[in-house]
Amino acid sequence: FRPIIIANTMATQHIIETTRHLLDVIQTAKGGRERESATVRLRRYQTQTFDPRLYVRIMTVMARSGQPREALEWFFCAKANGVKLDVYMYNCAINACAKAKDYAEALRLMQDMEANGIPADTITYNAAISACEKGGQWQRAISLMDTMQAKGVPANTITYSAAISACGTSGQWQRAMQLLDDMRVARIPFNTITYSAAISACEKGGQWQHALELMKEMHSRGIAVDTIAYNASISACEKG
Repeated sequence: FRPIIIANTMATQHIIETTRHLLDVIQTAKGGRERESATVRLRRYQTQTFDPRLYVRIMTVMARSGQPREALEWFFCAKANGVKLDVYMYNCAINACAKAKDYAEALRLMQDMEANGIPADTITYNAAISACEKGGQWQRAISLMDTMQAKGVPANTITYSAAISACGTSGQWQRAMQLLDDMRVARIPFNTITYSAAISACEKGGQWQHALELMKEMHSRGIAVDTIAYNASISACEKG
């Protein structure tokens, strides 16, 4: 998804309006054929130069419509067309990497940001950690959290939830529980996703006592218990 741009021109108002219309079609398309047709038509404008905000919208729509690779292609088109990249565009691209389960590209983009003097923010790290989680790279996820702390970038519930999920997916239930303790110390609120990820980690580690304790804690805090948490708890008990 690094297309070679032969020539690029500044988009006219007509092309901009057409692009926005096609994005609306992609967002509201009821069938895959309609979405694909609009996506193909939109590709014709990849040699055009748009405002960064429009690139952000294009990448966001593509990622949300289940086309993360298409979103990445647009990012590299913008780069090839000489568009001044900013943190918002990088965040969209790294988020697309997460949806595509491409942690390697996410980390490359973070290196590219640093090389270009663009500071990564919480959203950047959250997307990259999510990409590592989906790629089964729990150690890289933890390393990113360490880098956040070293650079003074604040972590939030999303950060920890993704890292806990990364640890759980790889069978690192003790590390997942340590992250929960870190959240408590930092007074970062838990949510359903946080607990579900931790309970799943306990289930994979055969720790049914911890799983039930977390379920009890969810109820006491009034946090909604989802199907993932219930199923993981039941599975943990069965394994125990």
